[in-house]
Amino acid sequence: MSEPTAPRNKFQILIVGAGVAGLSTAYALKRSQSYESGLVDYRIIEKRKEPGVDLGYPIHLSSAGLNALLTLLLPSDLVKLDTAKRKIPVYHDGITVSNNKGETVYRLIRDSGVRPMIQREDLMKIFRDELGNKVEYGKEVKGLKDVDNGIEVTLNGEEKNKFDLVIGADGMFSSIRQLSSSKAKVGKSPWTVINSITSSESILKWVKDPISINTIYGDSFSATLIPLSSHSSNSVNPSAPSHVTQSHMLHSTSGSSSHCRSEPDTTAQPCEPNPVCRGPDSVYVALTIPSSWLEPSFAHHMAACTCEPTMGSSFVRDLENSDGWSNRKGFTLYALPKTVCGNGRTILIGDASHGTVPFCGSGASSAIVDSLELVNVMNDLVVSSQANSEISFPDDIASLHLNLVTETKERDLFHAIEQFRKSSIERNDPLIKESKELLWLAQGETAMSYLVRGVVFWSLELGEKVSGRRRKLERELRKVIDNEDDGYVHGSVQGA
Repeated sequence: MSEPTAPRNKFQILIVGAGVAGLSTAYALKRSQSYESGLVDYRIIEKRKEPGVDLGYPIHLSSAGLNALLTLLLPSDLVKLDTAKRKIPVYHDGITVSNNKGETVYRLIRDSGVRPMIQREDLMKIFRDELGNKVEYGKEVKGLKDVDNGIEVTLNGEEKNKFDLVIGADGMFSSIRQLSSSKAKVGKSPWTVINSITSSESILKWVKDPISINTIYGDSFSATLIPLSSHSSNSVNPSAPSHVTQSHMLHSTSGSSSHCRSEPDTTAQPCEPNPVCRGPDSVYVALTIPSSWLEPSFAHHMAACTCEPTMGSSFVRDLENSDGWSNRKGFTLYALPKTVCGNGRTILIGDASHGTVPFCGSGASSAIVDSLELVNVMNDLVVSSQANSEISFPDDIASLHLNLVTETKERDLFHAIEQFRKSSIERNDPLIKESKELLWLAQGETAMSYLVRGVVFWSLELGEKVSGRRRKLERELRKVIDNEDDGYVHGSVQGA
């Protein structure tokens, strides 16, 4: 790829944050026509001192996210993407749900062969490798000030620079969102997520489908289990324990996990529920629990409890006794009530704009889609503005033309920004709403939530069986696995 031509009056962009959102935006800008033509330039800064090493956990790429990556990435980087996704033996974009009795209550097969999972660090490395040393680490925005035809940014060390646009991609607790006086504030959710990776057989037995995403819901808790290969589990072990330091959840004695799956019947046609009759070497677990479970008073009460253990607590105890529990990483969940896109010359994307957990498993994908759409908007704006400014006029009206061009650029810029904001809200607000509904469905503690949960999954499962859709998709999935050595269909994102 050629480097930009000699500098002109470049459109200057500052990207704040070098996570998935920031890196994908910088990658898209570098590939844009406006950058290659020398019409735009950018800086990308990150307050961390170096690339994060504790972000290597699996992320889900939705069909929208995968399509955005297929559009965005260079051919050589698409190969890297394929290779990285093969590390996680998830062959389709469906989900298997188990209840608090250890029984499979719903199984969805979708997009056979797509492989929707990738380690976060692997995806970020693809972006960083293309950007070279462009990311400036150890830099943080301390102030924003509107100035004539731009925005003045103060960085740590009192460095001040003027930019045409500031893109806040700095996560849930975005400094850009706070400095730009956006009204929406992050709210603390009453849930805590604990991430761990384990190869303990007691946990592997809870994996009902070894080639898809698995979810378990119990009494006030839920857990997402992602099968991993031994290679990926060695490469992404979470960092040292965080504030979740005590094994104090539901300490009553338990029996074995005999309720969990037995070895699948290899003679079944098709082999349901497992089209591939083998288990994973290890598994990534995201356990979501009420934050109150971590309070000392609750832990003491449960330690003294002599009541019969629930099936949910059996899973939690299995997890606490697994080989990965000591390296777990826990964090409290926070959420934005709606999509927030910034104001003026600041634009928010990714978690800074619509951060919520679990965000239907689409947080990273939505960030990538945000990045691609924003860069497309900016590219069209800059290219068209440059074409208008290069029209020749006689000297006596040249100054009038210059003023007109400046006013037009300002008007077009804010129109383009508002169009992007509207598009982002339309894409992401429904996901925020759906995420909250799914969290309530999985975590609800009321009698109503129990009833709705049972009815919803029973209805979905019945629909799959009556329609025969699952059996058809099961056969398609088996063909993918039989016909492809790695079970992956190159370069395709099949429709749901």
